[in-house]
Amino acid sequence: MRIFISSTLKSEWNREYNQRVCAALESAGFLCYLPQRDVHPESARTVFLQNTNAIRRADVLLAVAKNENANLGVELGFAFGINKPVIILAGQQDRIPSMLAGMGGEILRFPDLDSIQTYIDELIRKLQSRARCESVEKGPDLKGA
Repeated sequence: MRIFISSTLKSEWNREYNQRVCAALESAGFLCYLPQRDVHPESARTVFLQNTNAIRRADVLLAVAKNENANLGVELGFAFGINKPVIILAGQQDRIPSMLAGMGGEILRFPDLDSIQTYIDELIRKLQSRARCESVEKGPDLKGA
């Protein structure tokens, strides 16, 4: 299953967390597209095209809604527009704007996002249940643009 991880890169916390949740999901057998790792930013247009192509190829978009910014909204809006399943991951106290909440198929809230091991199994179950029912052939990973 292929997952696009959407999160702000403006916060050091997010950059570190994104890598940790990506590693946990990849160790469970998921293919993850992590923009901070997988995008080759030649220009704003290149970033846009690489990310939208990766969202198209993903089975699910996982949105980390801590310290959200406009890019998160754009990525969720794009996923919503192409009927891509979305899961929003947030801490108990994180504010999720109503438009983002309306686009997300499901919001998972956990007391402490830093404690990935306490909720990774539940996150994996939710990702699997939100993926499209059609079988996904093993093909090129999400990095191929």
